[in-house]
Amino acid sequence: MNFSKVFLLQIVLCMPPILCADEASEKEAEKLLDMMGMQEMMDQSVSQMLDIQLQQQPDLAPFKRVMIKFSIKI
Repeated sequence: MNFSKVFLLQIVLCMPPILCADEASEKEAEKLLDMMGMQEMMDQSVSQMLDIQLQQQPDLAPFKRVMIKFSIKI
């Protein structure tokens, strides 16, 4: 969910203050993302992207765990 939160934060910060949602709306949006399983989708996407990169560059295979941890941390 970290990536989703960062993405939403960037969107909110780029909008004029008048367009920002109130705290209740933000909580509802986060609740919706949780119900949609956004964290699982993001984890799956990261894993798929890394698998593709490792197929293209097999020399990176020993670093797969490090790359996954880094991608999830962001």
